[in-house]
Amino acid sequence: MKKYAGFSFGHAAGFWFLSFFCLFISTGSAESFPFRSVSLGSQLPDAKIVEQGSNKPLHFHELKGKPAVIVFWGADIPSKKSRSVEALSQVQQLAPLLEQRGIRLIVVNVQGDAAATINEVKAEAGLTTPVYLDPDNHAYGTMGIYIMPSFLLTDKESKIVAGAGYSKQMVAQLKAEVDVLLGSKTREQVEAELHPTNVEQSQEVKTAIRHFGMGKVMTDKGQLEAAVREYQQALASNPKMGEAYIELGCVEAELGKLKEATDSLAKGRALTPNSLRGEICMARIKSAQGADDEALEDLKVLVFRNNREPELHYTIGTIHAKKSNHAEAATEFRKAYELLRKRQQFEQHQ
Repeated sequence: MKKYAGFSFGHAAGFWFLSFFCLFISTGSAESFPFRSVSLGSQLPDAKIVEQGSNKPLHFHELKGKPAVIVFWGADIPSKKSRSVEALSQVQQLAPLLEQRGIRLIVVNVQGDAAATINEVKAEAGLTTPVYLDPDNHAYGTMGIYIMPSFLLTDKESKIVAGAGYSKQMVAQLKAEVDVLLGSKTREQVEAELHPTNVEQSQEVKTAIRHFGMGKVMTDKGQLEAAVREYQQALASNPKMGEAYIELGCVEAELGKLKEATDSLAKGRALTPNSLRGEICMARIKSAQGADDEALEDLKVLVFRNNREPELHYTIGTIHAKKSNHAEAATEFRKAYELLRKRQQFEQHQ
């Protein structure tokens, strides 16, 4: 069986158990858009929300006539709370620009969090924009919200022109979509800004890449201590190589060195904020520390953007199996198996 960077099913016995187990359970589908009941280009459905404190109602149909950004968030578990604080802090910084461009900003707590929790999030985020509540779960159900925090951008006719769930680039993406909506930038320009091209690499960077590659080889062979040494040498050559910190942390976690792993992953995620591998390994650490539900919530956020990543589904499956959620585990294992098999078939035809 060919191994892919950062992922293998481990021992062959585990792989065949996975295959056998999955034969009895059908697969499910994951969403690629964080709202189940709406889609890009569709009309914003009506829903009633109320302003915190005054209980003044607002119906979504009242937003028609000017563009609007609607941010949905919740804080029922620590990971959601920290993501909401991060996102709302950036949204608040963007608020003056939205107002200047004639775009209305609506911030909605859709999980019925306690007033104390909402106020705590607002304080930590420095949010001065009013917060609306969804007391009857009307907005939550009408929109079919799948990931939080998330946002929708509507035009002056209340048609949905953009939407995204949480990521490190969520607010940057929102700003880019606003620029496209208002015609101040083209789609090509914002894509170039969000995904700049690489510059010529220095000799130090090339050396780091060589050690990094050898570390991946050692990881795939199960020679974890040797892999650690290679990643450390990569970082000695290039201390800003976020991927090396990520892989070092993942290997340290596999060796049971959870504190070292957490520290390495923190450095790697700071340098490489959108590392899927880093998020997966951090979730594994949380699960190893007993925070299975929080780990699953973190991984669920990743699924809608990375539904075709076998390592992600396999990790979700292992946590469900640990919790004795056998049907859910089988669904995720089967998905991981099928995705990996498709990769192998693709590689064989190259």
